[in-house]
Amino acid sequence: MHFLHALLGYFILIVTIVFAIRANGMEFHMGFHNVLGWVCTLVTIFGSLSGIFTAATMKAYKGDAPWSEKERVERVAKIHRYAGYTMLLLGNITVMTGIGYYFNDKLEGDDRKIWGF
Repeated sequence: MHFLHALLGYFILIVTIVFAIRANGMEFHMGFHNVLGWVCTLVTIFGSLSGIFTAATMKAYKGDAPWSEKERVERVAKIHRYAGYTMLLLGNITVMTGIGYYFNDKLEGDDRKIWGF
């Protein structure tokens, strides 16, 4: 399951970066949806890197001293977990605002903009 988790994490990272570049062409627009999209992309990169660091720590680290309250692996894994939850939350909000943007601005006030919410 760890291998599948890592494989899907790399896939999400690649798809997020490619779609962000394709959607904006390396230009930065100041719309709320665009800002959320770039923040979501940065959080996704951070989440993937923290996952790689978590896996490396689990493989290479031999444990803390007996008197330590928590192991370092647990701390790193919590950072990765929180980054994942943040990715899910920001991703959903970004999709919601994108649907509203598409129906309101691109289709000039279409009533279906409420579908984003």
